[in-house]
Amino acid sequence: MKTVTRDKEHLTTFPDEIIAQNKQVQLLSLDKNGISEIPSKISELTELTSFSISQNKISKIPSELFALKNLQRLVFAQNSISSIPEIIDSLINLTELNMCCNKLSALPASITSLTNLIKLNVISNFLTELPRNISTLSRLTYIGLSQNDFHVLPPSLFSLSGLNELDTEFNNYSVIPPEISHLSNLTRLNVRGNEIENLPNEMTCLSNLEILTVDNNPLTQITFSQKVFPKLREFNMNSTKSPKFDENEGPANIKKISAIDAGLGRLPASFSKFENLEDFDVTGNRLDKIPIVPRRVAMCRVNCNELKRIDFEENSNIQFFYGKHNTLEEIPVGLLNVTRMNACDLSWNRIKSFNPRISWIRLQVLDLSFNELSVIDMTISKLVNLKRLNLSFNSIVSVPNYISNLSSLERFYIAGNKLKDLPNEMESLVELTVLHLGENQFNEIPPVIIKIPHLLRLHICCNPIYDVNSLSVLTGLNTLDIANCYVKNCEFVNGMKELQQLCLANNYISKPPTFGENCSKLVHVDVSFNALSEMPNFENPANLAFLDCSYNDLDFFKEFNKFEVFGRKRGVLESTLDMKKKKEVVVRVDGCIRLKQYKFLNRFADLLKFRSVPTTLSTAQMCSDRDEMQDSMLCIPNFAGPDHFLLGVADGHYGVQTAYYFNVMFPDIFYEVLKKPITIEEAFKEAFEVIQCEFVKMGVKDGACVTVVFLTPLKIYTAQCGDCRAVYVTSEKAIQLCTEHEPTMKMEQKRIKKAGGFVDAAGRVSGLRVSRSVGDIENKPVLTHIPETTVYDRGSDEEYLIVASDGLWDEVTNEMAYQLLHSKRSIFRTGELASMMKDLAFISCSSDQSADNISIVLCRF
Repeated sequence: MKTVTRDKEHLTTFPDEIIAQNKQVQLLSLDKNGISEIPSKISELTELTSFSISQNKISKIPSELFALKNLQRLVFAQNSISSIPEIIDSLINLTELNMCCNKLSALPASITSLTNLIKLNVISNFLTELPRNISTLSRLTYIGLSQNDFHVLPPSLFSLSGLNELDTEFNNYSVIPPEISHLSNLTRLNVRGNEIENLPNEMTCLSNLEILTVDNNPLTQITFSQKVFPKLREFNMNSTKSPKFDENEGPANIKKISAIDAGLGRLPASFSKFENLEDFDVTGNRLDKIPIVPRRVAMCRVNCNELKRIDFEENSNIQFFYGKHNTLEEIPVGLLNVTRMNACDLSWNRIKSFNPRISWIRLQVLDLSFNELSVIDMTISKLVNLKRLNLSFNSIVSVPNYISNLSSLERFYIAGNKLKDLPNEMESLVELTVLHLGENQFNEIPPVIIKIPHLLRLHICCNPIYDVNSLSVLTGLNTLDIANCYVKNCEFVNGMKELQQLCLANNYISKPPTFGENCSKLVHVDVSFNALSEMPNFENPANLAFLDCSYNDLDFFKEFNKFEVFGRKRGVLESTLDMKKKKEVVVRVDGCIRLKQYKFLNRFADLLKFRSVPTTLSTAQMCSDRDEMQDSMLCIPNFAGPDHFLLGVADGHYGVQTAYYFNVMFPDIFYEVLKKPITIEEAFKEAFEVIQCEFVKMGVKDGACVTVVFLTPLKIYTAQCGDCRAVYVTSEKAIQLCTEHEPTMKMEQKRIKKAGGFVDAAGRVSGLRVSRSVGDIENKPVLTHIPETTVYDRGSDEEYLIVASDGLWDEVTNEMAYQLLHSKRSIFRTGELASMMKDLAFISCSSDQSADNISIVLCRF
């Protein structure tokens, strides 16, 4: 068998040499190229059995292709084909036909002659019906009809009695007809994203159904019964609308239930009888209690409910329990004797103490942050296998010496408490690599810190600390955050040979620091919001990628020898923006008014529109647990007018180039566009178009989600591509200024399909969970760079404006941001509030996932 694979070779024409091998080629793949035409000589590949040419530019299938009688598999996914020739019936041996993501409005009647067809994929087209005689495809086991235009499921569909799998998600139908009962061999049914309110009684005949997905439907009632679905093992009902349950005995074989954001006020009384249930997720509902959790459940997610109580069967098999954001006042009694517990997250509850009956001998992760603990009980010393402990944002006044019993501890988060010192016994924590002490009451570096042998990351921000020189002996440290303290110099850093991430923002440093030869591993340095008159000196910036000098008193922009540097200086970019040249160093100098100013434009020079209350700004960033900081920020005061601010965040993916270059280039581009007699909304869209053209010229290989805000004395203008977010906080509420662009949104799906793309089963488009971005030049126009724009009137009750990446918003809701900022209004330093929000997000996701990059621009009124 001869196989030829020429994927991703930037081919624009069909390779002639393949035709020359006509007697040998049986499997041919030309995916992800730029081929626009298939030559007539394709008919010479007489032995061909499999042909895949997905993600090209084919608009027409040549008639010669249908001379290939041996073809069994034919894939034309993601092209621009509007019709399938009737002579397709000549491919009598075809078993798989994939026409996903084309421009088909109908299937030819002759397709019903392909009696050997087993798989038919026509997902993401424009179909409204199926051929009448499709029942002749008696061997068909899978048909994909998702993301089409079916307002009614075609009656002919239900004559395919041999179907095992049926995908009809994201169409427009509201009724599953009674004829569904004819598909008695179905094992998987996906009807996600339609307008279905009820599942018909006739579904009781689907006795072989194993996986049922009804997500994103306005269901009002669901029948859970062993008689209805005797073989059901997975049921997905996410984002439904408050369905009610028939009280029946539960399906005996069900192993997984997912009901996230389903509007549930209660679970069926039969829930405790789901004796084979192993994985259970009811995150984001209105449950105040849960019937006894079945014994075999190993993964239990009940986050973001109103739970006051949850019970478990004896000898429970729980291994992972996630119950954050509830109203539990104690650790559930049923969990105390669970010996197999591996991870337990009870953060954001009302728990006041540990329970001495805890017997979690295998526990590795414990999160009790954001509770009401005042002491760390001796019970903690039993957890000898604990690797990650989060006790942040409680009211703890001291760490006991028996913390040393946690000999396996690797990460210890205890930020946001009332600590003034740490016990010397902590030096025995030989496995500890991450220690977060931010937002406490330390007035000096606890001496024991320098004795912890393998510490890699230290966060001690937002403490009244003046002297940090003792940290110089931590030569193995790779991350140090001492933002929002009272530090006046940073010469101690020169002994830290492994340091990569250094945050000194919002301190009182006036002497330009010198980072010597020992600091050659520094990658990300933040000295923003200090009192520097000169930029830092780097003797060996071999790995330096980002330097934030924003909001200092700089009047001179320093070059880095042997490196391309770019930043904003007097309106001139300090780099040729040639991606093939040497390593680039990004330098932010926002707010350095002696170094860079944007002259006021006449359209914004109305003195009567000054704000009477000064606006203060600050930023906060964290690389978190990622390998690379791919976010960047904008925070420019008096931009083109008095009391006008340009704020923004860019969240990169697959690299840093687009995010970094966007925030370097966009202000100048937007400023020039604002000189035109057009609206600000129009100026936003034109500026995004210009910068996208620049990215094409530069050949960037990555992309970024972007949110930009132009704040004027009277209005807030927002432009957004993706899932960064801008939130306006008043004295009464938080207001989201623009919608996040998710591929599963019907408005976005319609645009994506029209552009020739499709949303995959995981809800992604082009591999991303967003449908708009800048950069990503190979995925245009499916991922559009055209922003959504909004305008919002400023009010007299305003308090804050937040622009942040999804690293914040994945963990902190708009309401949580409002509650935090509104309750901390008395905190004078805006930078401290920004840093607190950053830590809030980082700490909140520490128990069950890797924290994303976090970038926050905070504006206080």
